Amino acid sequence: MSATGSKTYLDAISPTDIKNIYSESRVANFDDYVKKKDRFRHTLLHWHQIPRANNPKKPLQEKAVNLLALIFYKLRKSEIVTLNHNYLSKITHCEQDQNVNLLRQLDDVLDIVFYSKVNINDQVFRNCYVIKHTKQGYPIIKTKAALLAQNHFVGKVAKSPKIKKSGGVNV
Repeated sequence: MSATGSKTYLDAISPTDIKNIYSESRVANFDDYVKKKDRFRHTLLHWHQIPRANNPKKPLQEKAVNLLALIFYKLRKSEIVTLNHNYLSKITHCEQDQNVNLLRQLDDVLDIVFYSKVNINDQVFRNCYVIKHTKQGYPIIKTKAALLAQNHFVGKVAKSPKIKKSGGVNV
């Protein structure tokens, strides 16, 4: 009972229920924290069908697709993008060696070179990756038709391009 003589909500529930209330609020706070860390990345559907550069028998990983989305939209603003490992780790939530493996998956569609020191537009960048589009990679990223003309994936299954015979019938 409270000081005024009326029952409050906390007086009516048992001490074990109070512990449950606090644990439920902690779970809700943790869920909010996790949702804040997740970022929406706009990816095109055919990007999941691109084969890896380091293993063409497998499609790109989800983290590599997210990284491709970020790099592609940065490349729309400028011709060259520079990224260091700290920035890559914030995006992928991976360590340095895992980031290198993710970048190796994108070697076919992007020109990725590591420099210990590079000067771009009178700015000095240290220990960074310089990323540009490749001639064959830009159409693959931009349009689905260019990807379907080469080996690609549908789900986890590899598909070869359809070859037309002289009669116009697909094989």
